[in-house]
Amino acid sequence: MKKMKKVMAFALSCAMVMSIASCSLSSDKKDKKDKDEDEEGVEDVIAVADDFCSALKSQNAEKMLKVCSEDFEDEADDLAEEFDFVAEYGEEKAAYLDAIAGTIDYEIDEDSVEIKKSKATVDVVFTMADYESIQIDGFWDSIDSVVAAIEDADTMEVKTTIELEMDDDDNYVVVNPYDVVDDVMVYTNVNYDINAIVGDLASYVGDYYMPEELEDTDEVYMYLYFTYEDGFLDIDHSCYYVVLYNGANVYTSDTCDVEDTFYYGSFEGAEVNDEGHLLAGTYQITVYDMNDMVLAEAACEVTETASSATNINTEIDLPDGDVYVTSIDYTQDFLDQMGGFDAQGNLELHMYLILGDDEATLMLSGDDFKANVSEFMVNNLDAIFMASAGMSAADLAEMSGMTMSELEDYFVESVLLELDASQFDAARTSASYEIDGSSIVIHFPGSDVAGTISGNTISLDVSDIPEFETFAVDGVLTFEMQ
Repeated sequence: MKKMKKVMAFALSCAMVMSIASCSLSSDKKDKKDKDEDEEGVEDVIAVADDFCSALKSQNAEKMLKVCSEDFEDEADDLAEEFDFVAEYGEEKAAYLDAIAGTIDYEIDEDSVEIKKSKATVDVVFTMADYESIQIDGFWDSIDSVVAAIEDADTMEVKTTIELEMDDDDNYVVVNPYDVVDDVMVYTNVNYDINAIVGDLASYVGDYYMPEELEDTDEVYMYLYFTYEDGFLDIDHSCYYVVLYNGANVYTSDTCDVEDTFYYGSFEGAEVNDEGHLLAGTYQITVYDMNDMVLAEAACEVTETASSATNINTEIDLPDGDVYVTSIDYTQDFLDQMGGFDAQGNLELHMYLILGDDEATLMLSGDDFKANVSEFMVNNLDAIFMASAGMSAADLAEMSGMTMSELEDYFVESVLLELDASQFDAARTSASYEIDGSSIVIHFPGSDVAGTISGNTISLDVSDIPEFETFAVDGVLTFEMQ
């Protein structure tokens, strides 16, 4: 019995060994078969990827789509349009893009191939001229110079992944051709046009204007006009400007885009007087392109008056007494309606408080407001015409057959005719008042208004009077003695 057990145990052991050996041999054969099939699949993926990349390099849309899914078989024309640089960008930029395309090469990362059932992926590294490294400020001599720079440039890498699937004939086909094209042709998305580095900005300057004289100003300015002919929008608009004060260089700007107007003033760190106005003297602005070619140059004579702290019209008829004034500034409202520009001076409406011997008078003046409007319009004539008509006052005067003085008079008169200021004159009231130390009470009809006096300032609490809302700040009207 014991012997039988040993024989049976040995037989079982042999059976187990044979079974294990048989499984092992079978597994080895299967692994070898699978390995052969995998290697064949990898080779197929690489071959298809190589055909696709070769066609992409040569920009042959028809050959690319021969190894793509049938989903794209009708898109050869659409894909070919992406390679038609002349039609898309014009001849000059097409020469630039073709030069980059001529440097394209690729390498398939064979170790990156991944196959999962009927799908596969493989990574490809494309190389091309480092087009970003040849962007410069200034002008090229010609497109040939640009092409030569591309050919001499260092290379850059663009990595992408090709996705493939088995078709009905068990052949791998590319299923993401447009993704790969977008990755490789990223150079067509550069944010500047090649014309921008071969153009001549100076040839498009039509005219420029700078006021000959400015009084009590915190800035000087120049308008620059262009012809806007074909090609203007495609050229490099980079420039800079220099300001001379009495012949000495006081400011050189950073590189900036060409604008319609160039300003220099206190916000640029200019030297100013106690009132914030530029010092009197001659200011010259010269605008240069990035090749140091002069685009425009003109000078302005700045003068200062003895006092220009207020633009209140002293010719208006005011009652006898101590005159106090508060203002509401309409400048920004006006600029918003005009589309915005940098204004000279302020457009204000003044409210007057006159303390006479027996009564206090609170009033507005239509004549004062008209005079303020007139002065503001004259000081900003050019900017207003540029914002509204797109031309300078000088151009408009010439076109209308007027002198500048005649244009100013005509324009201001037209504006004032449309301005009904009678409502201001009607807004006038008088009342008795009392002063006790630093306190003041004015007995207006229907309500008493109390306030305080501090030096030359009177502050009235008008929080309960809605009519004063536009003039008041936090319910308080603040008047300054004139």
